[in-house]
Order: sequence, then structure tokens, then C-alpha cells
Amino acid sequence: VFDLIVMSVPLAILYTGIVLWLDGADRSGLVGRLGLPEWALAGLVVLVGDGVSYFRHRFEHCRWLWPSHAMHHSDETMNCLTIFRFHPINRITTMGIDISVLLLLGFPLWAVAVNNMVRHYYGISVHANVPWTLGPLGYVLVSPAMHRWHHVREGQGMRSNFATVFSVFDRA
Repeated sequence: VFDLIVMSVPLAILYTGIVLWLDGADRSGLVGRLGLPEWALAGLVVLVGDGVSYFRHRFEHCRWLWPSHAMHHSDETMNCLTIFRFHPINRITTMGIDISVLLLLGFPLWAVAVNNMVRHYYGISVHANVPWTLGPLGYVLVSPAMHRWHHVREGQGMRSNFATVFSVFDRA
């Protein structure tokens, strides 16, 4: 409830600020030169967004950012609501880094919005309290069983499985 009610306005202001700050910048970048159709651009933004998120998430586990990210890992019984358990500072750094990088790469606003929605709702599903492995798709996509390893408190699995959507980042 705190995340939804209290953080929605600051995050909307941050998002708008990033967009306005980058509005004058040349955002044609790499993505603009590819000339991809919209369906391919939507897929690419989720892939690139998950890659950016993977490295940002690894950084959140270092000693400098862990104090704000630890709140997400404090849930004793991981479930769909765990995705909403974030410290406000962690929420702001996550959005600021992910959106800024995608916009600087030249992704249009609609594509960044697609990335945010796909990765958010997929993130809810991987935090679900279900034993799904996704079978052969688990070699490409993160499953709830795979992400559960990321949330263990001790032993095997700690400091692994940082991606949200594509398991290929963790497997690489």
C-alpha cells in the first residue's frame, strides 16, 4: 500500500523529469538507426531493458546499494506481493537507471512504457509462490522456481539469478 500510494507520485515526477531532461538530447541513437518495425522494437526494448536491469540488480547487491535493496529480500514468504516490497530509494534508483539508459539508447517513450509494463507484470509472476520451472522455456525465460534461488538467505543460490525476464543473462 505504501509503495502504491506514497511512491506513485514521486516516481511519476521522476519519470517525467527524466523524459524532459532527455527531451532536448539526440535520442535517435543506436535504436533509431536500426529502422525496426514496432513489434521488433517492443521485443528489443524488453530484452535490452532486462539486460540493463540485470547489471543494475547485480550492483544493488554490492555493499553500497544493498542497504536499500535488502528490504525487497526481507519477505519471509515470497509471493506476488514481494515485488512491491521496495525501499523508496531502491525504487527511485531502479527507475532512474533503467529508464535513463533506455531513453539514451534512443528507444521511444512508448517502447520504454512497454518495457516497464512487461517487466513489471512478469516480475510479479516470477515472485509467485508456485514451483513452476517453465520446462524447456526455462532455458530462455526466468521461472518462479529459478527466481526463488535469488531470494535464499544462505547457501547455494545466493548472489545468483538477477534477471527478471530472460534467464540467458544469468546463464551467460
